[in-house]
Amino acid sequence: MARPRIDPRLGVILALYFGLGSLFAWQTPPWQAPDEPAHYNYVRHLAEGRGLPELRPGDWDAAYLDFLKANRFPPGADIGPIRYEFHQPPLYYLLLAPIYLAAGGSLPALRLVSLAVGALAVVGVYLVGRRLFPAEPGIALGAAGVAAALPQNLAVLASVNNDALAEAVASGLLAWGVAGLTGRRTWGWALAGGLLAGLGLLTKTTVYPLVGLAVLLTLVPGPKADGPGRLKTFAAVAGLALLLGGWWFLRNAAVYGGLDIFGLGRHDQVVVGQPRTGPLSARLLLDWSLTAFRSFWLQLGWMGVPAEDWVYGLLAAVTLLGLGGLVLLARDSGPTRPAPAAVWLGLAAALVAAQFAAYNLQFYQPQGRYLFPAMAVWAVGLAAGFRRALAPELRGWWVLPALLAALSVWAVVRYIPFLR
Repeated sequence: MARPRIDPRLGVILALYFGLGSLFAWQTPPWQAPDEPAHYNYVRHLAEGRGLPELRPGDWDAAYLDFLKANRFPPGADIGPIRYEFHQPPLYYLLLAPIYLAAGGSLPALRLVSLAVGALAVVGVYLVGRRLFPAEPGIALGAAGVAAALPQNLAVLASVNNDALAEAVASGLLAWGVAGLTGRRTWGWALAGGLLAGLGLLTKTTVYPLVGLAVLLTLVPGPKADGPGRLKTFAAVAGLALLLGGWWFLRNAAVYGGLDIFGLGRHDQVVVGQPRTGPLSARLLLDWSLTAFRSFWLQLGWMGVPAEDWVYGLLAAVTLLGLGGLVLLARDSGPTRPAPAAVWLGLAAALVAAQFAAYNLQFYQPQGRYLFPAMAVWAVGLAAGFRRALAPELRGWWVLPALLAALSVWAVVRYIPFLR
């Protein structure tokens, strides 16, 4: 398959993304994005030349954090004690530390840089859609538009949070995998995979399932057999990933001891008082599912400002239309086997969802943003299904992005004032 050309209309989508994202970055009050103070303190720790931080007892003060959230982070409040993200891999914070120094610690400046990092995720979503549906460029554009205009995604990417880099790397890995399943595997492709995988190891544990899946993909036969060979490709991708990221695990083993190479054991010891998931019940599962759905689309602040019911009703209708359209697409294709690229994306989405569910078996955190590492899957699937479900005269690629963009502006005008 020939390499798909980039549609110039992607520039329009990126302009829309930066416009909407800047609204969130400037209008959201300081620290009124989940975990932002803790991520900011990590950046500050590095910028001040104190080296890589260690998560220690006392870095999580549940009572103080609850006080700050309840009082909307009053001006002059000390956020210094909020350090519970100090176990995170360092790459995002290393990228922002020079900006912190150059901008004098300006929170808006750091938010805008984070927004720029998130733009790479939008491009990755486009590349996945373009490879998966080469004959229908409108699906790739629509998918990129979904990622660029989805309100909750904008709220996350326009805050100081390593989710921005995690989503960018994850989308890059998914695009890389689809390229390897639809085109020729070269040494350049292998090196790109190893680079992305290594960056993923240094970004966030939510990307790790996709890193593992990418390494295993090299052992699956590609569409053409003229590449460097599966074992050589596996060695190149896995070796480069470990060369770039392996030192982080050795460092954690030395700092936290034993086999706590992710720092998650220390994290569980430190975050005393974080809400835990109790015994499973039908009621708990229903509440969890509703919260996850709502916060995937739009639930601002520290999950404290939901939208009205009519908004979620509209978003439920959009979701059902998308799912219905995917069923129609499957029917249109007849009794054929799914394309390897579609299977790859399905596995990636399942792993991200499984990690999200597994985390919530311990901590009650039904935040839809934990599904965003698979944004390329959700956006492409929604764009393709929504387009198929509509009447032919309504199938413009811009229809769904325009709807979400209007909802994002509504969110800035209607809901952000409740955060002040």
